[in-house]
Formats: sequence, C-alpha cells, structure tokens
Amino acid sequence: LNLGLPPIIENRYFPLIAKNLKQDHLLNKIETREYGSKTTLQALQNGSIDLALLASIDPLSDPNIQTQEFDRQPFAIFVSANHALAQKKEAYFKDLKNEDFVLFKDGFIHNQAFSLLASRNHFRPKVIFRSNGTHSLMNLIAKGIGIGFLTAVVDPPENIVKVNLLDKDVPHFVTSIAYRRSHIFNPLQEKILNSIQASLFSESSSAKS
Repeated sequence: LNLGLPPIIENRYFPLIAKNLKQDHLLNKIETREYGSKTTLQALQNGSIDLALLASIDPLSDPNIQTQEFDRQPFAIFVSANHALAQKKEAYFKDLKNEDFVLFKDGFIHNQAFSLLASRNHFRPKVIFRSNGTHSLMNLIAKGIGIGFLTAVVDPPENIVKVNLLDKDVPHFVTSIAYRRSHIFNPLQEKILNSIQASLFSESSSAKS
C-alpha cells in the first residue's frame, strides 16, 4: 500500500501507527511518500498513492475522496527563546507585521492558513526563507533568523517557544485519513487501513479524555 505522509503528520502520528503495524506484521507492507498535504492530496486524486494522512484548514469537500477526521489543532507562531514574544507566549497576528518569517515551501497547507491570516489583517508579511523540512525551519527559528508559522501539533525543542495566536477564528490544522471512494482495497490493504484507523482513533479518544 502506498501511503502519503506529510512531514509534520509523519513526525506526530506515524510512530504510533508504525508500532501497531509492526505488531500486526504489516509495517513492511507499506511504502510512504513524504510531501506536503496539498501535494499529497493531488497524488491521492491522480491515483499515485492509495491512502493518505493529510491536513486541511477545512474539512475536505472533494466528492471523490472519502475522509475521516482524527484530530484538529490551531496554528501558532514559533519563536526563539530569546525573542521578545517568548515571554508573552501569545500575540495577535497583526502585531507580527515587522517580523521576518521562515516558512514551508509550496505544497504545504500552512501557506494557505498563513495567507488567510495575512489577508484578514491587511498586510503582506516578510518571508525571508522557505524550506520543505520542519527540522531546518526549527534550526533557523532557534538561531533567531526568523519566526515560524506551524501547527500547534509540533512539539518545539527547549530553545523554541510556541506563541498562541489571540485572533478570533484562527485556522485549524485538520488531520484526516483519506482515500479515493473508487479505490477497492485488497485484503492486505484493508488490514493496513484497519490498523491505521485503530491507532489514530484510539489516540484521539485518549487525548480527549
């Protein structure tokens, strides 16, 4: 089974999935494709992958794609521990007008949420660097090169502080299992899907309780 797995979702959720897949002797039966959620959705739509864990800022409305939402978290700002905002730990997006940002490249749902907030606040943020890697962005943020805009799902290292946004209706990072309605899962793929669902919905229930 070809599984689309965006980097942040892979870091946060895949260890739990992999543990259960290994116990079920299924881990070596999957091949992963790692790229941003927008690119992952396109790969799912064109049949390049069979199944995906992907993010959106709204529930997906593609009539050809079946989705099962398993989590949603707000977006937040990430700054160096030495940044002035690190002490406040909360801010309005409009207060970031003069900040330098380091963001993901195209293909990540983060950019859609970021553009939405920028449009609402009527300014064009200064983006000084873009990367495909979470680790790369975290290194730049830690060094004070710029501040980041990521989902609150990300657990920052000690030298980086997550700053919650005070804006009303902050976009959420909605994570879902997704597959084409037309895809017929063979028995092995069905086992893999069931194992992934059990892992994610068990985790979701535990978090809520």
